[in-house]
Amino acid sequence: MQIPKLPALDKSALPDGQLTRSLTFWASGLWVVWMAILPLGHVTALRTTLTLLALVVTLAMAVTHAGWRAIANVPALPSWMLLLTWCGLSSLWSPAPDVTWSKFRFDLLLPFFAYLSAYLLGRYSGALRFLLLGPIIGIGLLTLLSSFAWLPVPTWLKTDVAFGTVEPMPFWYPGIGDASAYAVLLIGPLLAWWIARPKAPNVLTNWAPILAMVAIIVIIVATNRRNALIVFLLVTPLFFVLLGRNEKHVSRKMVALFFGAFIIATAIVAGLFEYGARERLSLVERAALPPNTSAAFKLMRSEPRPQIWGYYLKKAEQHPWIGVGFGRTLPAIYYNTHDDKALSAIDPLAVIHAHNLLLDWMLQTGLLGLAIFLSLLVAVGRRAWHARAFSRDHRLLACALLVTIAAMLLRNMTDDFLVYGIAIMFWATIGVLLGLLERHEPFNQTDRHAPARFPLNP
Repeated sequence: MQIPKLPALDKSALPDGQLTRSLTFWASGLWVVWMAILPLGHVTALRTTLTLLALVVTLAMAVTHAGWRAIANVPALPSWMLLLTWCGLSSLWSPAPDVTWSKFRFDLLLPFFAYLSAYLLGRYSGALRFLLLGPIIGIGLLTLLSSFAWLPVPTWLKTDVAFGTVEPMPFWYPGIGDASAYAVLLIGPLLAWWIARPKAPNVLTNWAPILAMVAIIVIIVATNRRNALIVFLLVTPLFFVLLGRNEKHVSRKMVALFFGAFIIATAIVAGLFEYGARERLSLVERAALPPNTSAAFKLMRSEPRPQIWGYYLKKAEQHPWIGVGFGRTLPAIYYNTHDDKALSAIDPLAVIHAHNLLLDWMLQTGLLGLAIFLSLLVAVGRRAWHARAFSRDHRLLACALLVTIAAMLLRNMTDDFLVYGIAIMFWATIGVLLGLLERHEPFNQTDRHAPARFPLNP
């Protein structure tokens, strides 16, 4: 089926009026800049300003289009309100209420604003061409900065802080964990864009998704994050499993090709895994490594995270229902982990947090807060799951959304990056995909067999 080319601005999606068109123009421009700077470090003030500006302008655009009901119809809004309320109330029993409110604003409230504005932009804006432009620019910038893992950093760019790579990285590098977390969040949308490209695409449509996927691999290799490699290996086939074959019979040849590609990808990832493990060893440790011995297995045997999780799980049992207060660093403050020499001997970074997203949420907000957080993810996922049956476009977008949630959870099983810019990026991606899913009002659609018009094709 030939997918028609969409214009930069789908005027049929907007009511007549210069005000609405102007607001759409500014909302789209803010979105592009906002998404482009999200992967950079040391831009907290700019990130916050763009989040609030994007919210105000996009909110005005949506209200002029659909009235105030546009906000009331935002998916999972009750779950969001419950989560915000519970985390805000946790300041009442927090050992450091000022820290809780600071984390609440930056790690939860701003991501909620990102989700809200991104949904409204995807749902009511006609500027469809630009929705992936910002993330593509961001991936390009991050790849350029990641290249300095192998290249000498110019003096005017270099910092004195090593980010876990061979050389200190440029000033605007976000850190190796954040960089790889940002990269894996875009796997789902890029796969959907690549599959939906027209049969006779232009150069941009044909190569941009492929180059962006290569850039993601470059970022993961440059940051030497083992977990990110595994996430890439798992969520890519997950996308195609969820996508399926539209209830058509899958031939044995297709199954064989799929498993063959998976085996090849597994071998490549295993090689990168081993390469990264050897890079992590010091020169002395590398020289002492016996022949035909895997550095990856050596590091896995000495992996400190199970001990870290066991330590914090015992702490979580002290306040299992309500936690100690919202904020990733609150458990460390409450339990005074910085003075625990046994914990710091396991890993110096272990004194900061539990290095597991779900365990961190349990420590901060208790089982009640963790249940609310998971219910929010389930509410969003169910919305996508039910929408996938309406058309090929909805199926692609739903798979992209579900894979993004899976990538976030998998990436954060060995750490917790759902804060600051990564939290904004995740919820903005989820919001815009939901907005695109409901753009053509699939739940009220009478003609479910209309020609495909995938919204991310330029």
